[in-house]
Amino acid sequence: MISEYKCPDFHFNTIVDEFNTEKIFFEADNAKLIFSDEETYNLSNIKLYILDDIKLDFELNERISRDYDKFNIEFESSEGWLINIEGCYFTFFENMYPVSAEGLNVKLIKGQCSNDTPVRYYKFIENLNLSNECEINEVKCTELDNLFLIKHKNDFFKNIDGYFYITDSYNNIKDVFSNLYFLLKYYSAESASMRISYCLGDDFEKIEIGLPSTYSNFKYESCFYDTYRNTLFDFLNSSYDSYVGLKNEGIIDVNLLIHYLAFLKRERYMEVELLISAIILEVLTKNHKKIKDSNEAKFASDLRKLIKKLDLDFDKLDEFFKGYGVVCDSNTFLSEIVKARNDIVHGNAVVSLKLCYLMTTFVNILALKLFNIKCAMYVPLIKRNEFTHEFLEQFILSRDDEEVEEDTREIDDQPIEVEEINGKLYLPLELFDSEEDIIHKGDKFRLREFETKEYGEDCELNLKMARFVKQ
Repeated sequence: MISEYKCPDFHFNTIVDEFNTEKIFFEADNAKLIFSDEETYNLSNIKLYILDDIKLDFELNERISRDYDKFNIEFESSEGWLINIEGCYFTFFENMYPVSAEGLNVKLIKGQCSNDTPVRYYKFIENLNLSNECEINEVKCTELDNLFLIKHKNDFFKNIDGYFYITDSYNNIKDVFSNLYFLLKYYSAESASMRISYCLGDDFEKIEIGLPSTYSNFKYESCFYDTYRNTLFDFLNSSYDSYVGLKNEGIIDVNLLIHYLAFLKRERYMEVELLISAIILEVLTKNHKKIKDSNEAKFASDLRKLIKKLDLDFDKLDEFFKGYGVVCDSNTFLSEIVKARNDIVHGNAVVSLKLCYLMTTFVNILALKLFNIKCAMYVPLIKRNEFTHEFLEQFILSRDDEEVEEDTREIDDQPIEVEEINGKLYLPLELFDSEEDIIHKGDKFRLREFETKEYGEDCELNLKMARFVKQ
């Protein structure tokens, strides 16, 4: 099955540079250097090198009589690729003439394609831990059809961990991958990158390669527990529709919200965490299409409305925060948050660990509810402590646990005997009401291809784990 979605090889010419690094290589006799005002200059003897950077060597036989703004370079390679390097700037001069440049993005095109032409599209993911994902998963969302997440390693681009694959009209793909870009930004705290894409039609090829993102050089640290199986897959399944709905609704600036959530994950200073948390609350409580004066009463009212909309129990929240001493008895947790927000914005906040717990935990819980992310192993624990864990247990996981208990009431809390067949684990058919998507093997069925050693020698699973693996 995986071969159906296997990405074709690029088959590019490569060359080893002076640092013994293999790079994609193109050359051409002539090219155009184009400034933003469409002023052009002729280049000759073009050599283009692509890997984690985009570098060009060339000859320029006329002086450029203007400021060195950013520019594009366009040419047709000797193999017939139409190449456009965007965001270029000069990097080396010889005898006052530029002879080398670097670019931010390169597009390689062969053939022509209309917006309605069906194409196969591959968007590669770099610097993301996909070791616990299945080899291939179909992402099932209301807006998407035939979108797959596939594990993949590439011998040339060493940081590639997998790719998204979709078949659709060329016109529809742009929005889909813009949405995936922001969700991946949230999931990976901006450390992952989707800078390489490959679009393939009957008479059309387009490859786009950009520089690694600003944050892709950071050590990867997801906002979610990616040590569990299919974490990214389940994250996308639960959050994609909610994200698109929020974006289309247009009240919350959802992309700005994701930017600050990812920023919050990477931050290590409490003062900055508190400030970012306050900004997130502003994003959550303001209609970004309408400019209105901000005041304490409106902020508190809007925050209370949001809590009610997300079906969180106000009194239970208040009791919880007071029980942990984060909020004093004379205040409510909401008044404490409003006061903290005002103090932070106006520079009067007294930084404390409890205040940081209150603000960072609360904004992340609101985000989880907003994006419909309910599973225990995907919670963004900004502070891994008893306070945060207990908060999640009470306000996010309790409802899921109740649903599982009701669904499995006849056999709840019973160990599940599993059978190992050729190194795979098979679960009893009686566990589930439906036989949909079940691979049968006699009176057993295989639900997931787990290695036996993951669960110990006795090879038993508890019911909650069985429910987790069922998709």
